[in-house]
Amino acid sequence: MDSRQPNLDTTLTDERVRPFLPLVYLAWSDAQLSPDELEGICTEIARHNGIDIDCQVALRRWLDPERPPTPTEFGNLAAQVVAWAADVELPASATVTDLGLAIAQATRRDGKVSPDERQALDDIEDRYGPFGPVPEALGGDISLRDIVVPEAPFDVNVLTEALDGRDAPTRRRMRALLSQPDFAYRYGVDTHTYREQVLDWAKSIAAEGFGSLGYPEPYGEDDIGAFIAGFTTLAHHDLSLLTKFGVQFGLFGGSIARLGTAKHHEQYLDRAGSLVLPGCFAMTETGHGSNVRDLETTARYDQGTDELIITTPNDLARKDYIGNAAAHGQLAIVFARLIVDDTD
Repeated sequence: MDSRQPNLDTTLTDERVRPFLPLVYLAWSDAQLSPDELEGICTEIARHNGIDIDCQVALRRWLDPERPPTPTEFGNLAAQVVAWAADVELPASATVTDLGLAIAQATRRDGKVSPDERQALDDIEDRYGPFGPVPEALGGDISLRDIVVPEAPFDVNVLTEALDGRDAPTRRRMRALLSQPDFAYRYGVDTHTYREQVLDWAKSIAAEGFGSLGYPEPYGEDDIGAFIAGFTTLAHHDLSLLTKFGVQFGLFGGSIARLGTAKHHEQYLDRAGSLVLPGCFAMTETGHGSNVRDLETTARYDQGTDELIITTPNDLARKDYIGNAAAHGQLAIVFARLIVDDTD
């Protein structure tokens, strides 16, 4: 697809995109369409050779989940679509597709809609179901015609600094990293590919030192606040990455850092913080949730062999939700009842 970035407001004057603009409005009006559906709409439109390539570029730009319309752009779109809708006559059962075709016929100089445009909209409805009826889709309120998007009455940067708080530098660093091309989101991938993508993202974050921020020196910066700030900022990008980060560097590495001794730190912390050693966290049990006091898994110390024997005595003691165990974990932190010389 052409990489040009058309100005969204300019495309509102382009007759070629008009049959599709009510659908674009609906897509963003209440987050009704998922990123996969937005991509699917672009794919359906591109399948019809009779639809001008510049029109396709403009629509792909409008439907880009990585770059939603700004409030001003969406406000202008909403005002224009509602204004057009007020000037066409449609039955009460009309769909958003019917509205798009009617707008194109009413506002184009030749008053025509091409067979490809009509077929593309029909194919989109066949794929995702009819979008409508029109009054509900447009909010049932023609006052949208007068929509005005005000400028923020304050300095957004000042508000950002206030919300970021003490750890603003960490949050800025994380946001800058997530803005890099390697973190561009990929839609429609299978589970295996997605897991590997999340692992690669986590490794990149670890390479920047975010994973070890909360570990004691010399393995980290011993700054739990900065660690949590970096962790929560990940929620703006991908929740699976947030979970991966939390399990690997918080639960797995954090357990070693806070519950282990010097020998555990020396053996594991560097590798945990750099994600050279992906780890699991096995605490929750089927019958006890995260109630550590009543866990039933046992770790019996055998003095003869100097080892711990882990036992699951019954089904309720099974470990559930073992983070990182699906694909990547190589070592597990296992919470259990320690038994030494028959003393629990």
